[in-house]
Amino acid sequence: MSTIRPFFRLLAGFAALLFWGDSFFQLLGLIGTESTELLNWFHCISSFGVALGFSYISIAGRLPRMPFDMFFR
Repeated sequence: MSTIRPFFRLLAGFAALLFWGDSFFQLLGLIGTESTELLNWFHCISSFGVALGFSYISIAGRLPRMPFDMFFR
């Protein structure tokens, strides 16, 4: 299990905030235009996933051992 240095935790937290904001405004844009393109929805959902990953790194201070480590312990 590798721990993350405080500077990189702060950097991951800042990146998480940017991705959360970007994902939120993408979602508002998709809902406002009633877009049915699957690629737009996939991009929005993947942005939420990246934001969740950066949030996990900044809060836990370590890299996940596997992708579902943040959900199942």
